[in-house]
Amino acid sequence: MNAILKTHTILADITDEGHGSHPGDHYSHARCVISHRNERYRCYVHCTSGSDQGYYQEGSSYEACGRGDTVGSAIAACRAELSSDDELSYSAKQALSVATDDYFDRFSG
Repeated sequence: MNAILKTHTILADITDEGHGSHPGDHYSHARCVISHRNERYRCYVHCTSGSDQGYYQEGSSYEACGRGDTVGSAIAACRAELSSDDELSYSAKQALSVATDDYFDRFSG
């Protein structure tokens, strides 16, 4: 995702820590980036989960990308991909929500 984003204008970039965890517990984190390039919008969500060992030991990761002619359509496409692949975790929902709010707070008239 980071290599692709070098050619994009970043409109929002949110990392959500999901739910709190303690050593020995499961963790779930997500990063949501909304970007713009060549009159098209993209919404990326990168999810990671694993075990909190006092450091985050990643067990799995998943990345979704939605594209659209509007920010809203890109976000909806990304959410649909996460949902259809059963990856719409709490942290993914939170990251999407906060990134959407951040974008509209910064760019709406």
